[in-house]
Amino acid sequence: MMGSLEASPLFDWLWSSSNLGKHKFFFWLLLRDQLNTRNILRLKNRDLDDYNCVLCNSGCEETLLRLFLSCPFNQDCWNTLHIHWNLNLDPLDMVIEARTTFGHCIFREIMITACWIIWKTRNDIIFDNGVCNLSVWKRHFKEELGLVCTKAKPATKGPLSVWRDNYS
Repeated sequence: MMGSLEASPLFDWLWSSSNLGKHKFFFWLLLRDQLNTRNILRLKNRDLDDYNCVLCNSGCEETLLRLFLSCPFNQDCWNTLHIHWNLNLDPLDMVIEARTTFGHCIFREIMITACWIIWKTRNDIIFDNGVCNLSVWKRHFKEELGLVCTKAKPATKGPLSVWRDNYS
């Protein structure tokens, strides 16, 4: 999905965010299409019982696009954040449009944290018998965003903390 963005402005945008180092590294892998999604594992000849998305059980193969943007579960997650993705656009244009529509300077921290929690939810289901539950996802997202708030620069910390406190 995003592997062709190597020299993209998204990389500069990512590294200057207030997110935790683990979020930044994870998102860098996402942008480079280097996460071990099930379709990538299939290409690496890894034998799995199933290559489908574990978040929705709809029978669709797990790809980056599916896992982070087009799965019904993650669409519900994005909707709670008031972030909407136009899947008809190129990845960079999708981010620009979503950021513009979101209309707040903390978009990048929220987007990167949301992707991290989607990834952790997916991994909890696969490795720890976790559940795909929107209320649980929201709680984990809010907790992780609290960690981002503690690290954020003063200009970002205030708006991010207020947004987090008002997120329900």
